[in-house]
Amino acid sequence: MARKTTKAAQAAIDHYNACLQHAEGVLRVRATAPVESWTDHAHRWTPEYVEAFMAGVAHTVEMVLSQQGCYAGFYYVGATGTFLHNRVAAGAEIGDNPEFREWRRVYIARG
Repeated sequence: MARKTTKAAQAAIDHYNACLQHAEGVLRVRATAPVESWTDHAHRWTPEYVEAFMAGVAHTVEMVLSQQGCYAGFYYVGATGTFLHNRVAAGAEIGDNPEFREWRRVYIARG
């Protein structure tokens, strides 16, 4: 039987959410600001880098939730935080949605 969310699990979820906000912010700057106004940080955080970084953070949070016995899953969200259904349209997969990114997740832990 799964336990309630522990402080360690909540800290891992909070860390993931902070990393997600940061990654979204950097990608937003890269998409909207002219290249000459980017900081060194924005230059380093390419979309490929963001994907690899967030995969590592996701793995870490899932490991902590699993070790604490309170992992209940996750669901995918779009750039604005809206829930993305597994089936976007008749016959379409979630990966066909232009807002889908493997690392845009909201984690669920046992209450």
